[in-house]
Amino acid sequence: MNKGFTLMELLAVIVLLILVSMIIFPGVNNIIKESKNTVYKTQVNSILKATYDFTLKHPEYLGNLNEISYITLSRLKVEGLIDAKIINPNTYLEYPDNLVISISNVGSNYKRKNSNSYYTGDYLYELESDRLVNVVNSPNISITGNNINNNLYLLDLEEEFIEPEVSAVDYNLEDITSNITKIIYNDKDNVVDSINNTKFGSYKIKYVVLDEYGNSGMEVLNVIVGDDEAPTISFPSNNEIDITTTSYDLYSGVTCTDNSGYCTISYTGDIAFGVKGSNVIEYTAVDYSGNTYTKKRVITVK
Repeated sequence: MNKGFTLMELLAVIVLLILVSMIIFPGVNNIIKESKNTVYKTQVNSILKATYDFTLKHPEYLGNLNEISYITLSRLKVEGLIDAKIINPNTYLEYPDNLVISISNVGSNYKRKNSNSYYTGDYLYELESDRLVNVVNSPNISITGNNINNNLYLLDLEEEFIEPEVSAVDYNLEDITSNITKIIYNDKDNVVDSINNTKFGSYKIKYVVLDEYGNSGMEVLNVIVGDDEAPTISFPSNNEIDITTTSYDLYSGVTCTDNSGYCTISYTGDIAFGVKGSNVIEYTAVDYSGNTYTKKRVITVK
């Protein structure tokens, strides 16, 4: 007949099991915790990398020095840059579509790095894990005016710059025009107070608006100060080449001039080398204001 465990023996076994669990369980728990942290960091890096890829496609979302803009997880999903469903391993909940990633232009001296940030160049992409906005739609800015076409304003020299009508609405179509901030940049990307209409130049006017939840919207108006006077083209006096010639620089001796001091030349057509006859080459000059001038040149192979 088998004899059962005594009370003392059972107590000894229980104590032994408790001691073993005290040794093993913390180690297992740490492994699980570290595994979750690794997955979390990988997910965060994926979201931040997706934000970086988004700004490569849409550089207009990048602000200037000390400016901060925001992108939501929903926008990254719409762009197809991130998986549609991502589960946080620490909470076992799906990351919400209104999770915010901030983009800060902090300059190239920024050094701090952690699992919630992705640094490249002058920009810091940072997951604001504790900051959730209540909406996923960014505000909308509208720029209208008689002189504006596709956000381009052509301004003649000495012509008065007429401020466009700029308005903004939030996701509820509520008017938030009063929240708009305007910044003017010249062609060297320096901030200026106004547009100088007394000399040729180009400007960018950036309009930025924030709604009550911190979602940002932005539009850029490009302004070119120029004129409607077309450039001119001059050809060299010699327009004949020998039949033995096998190559010829069609830009050699061809010049364009414009009162802006800037113009470019292109041409269509070619020379039939080794064949006697006339070859028509058409040149086009384009100036700073987009005015064009076309002129034909006849080159004779003799």
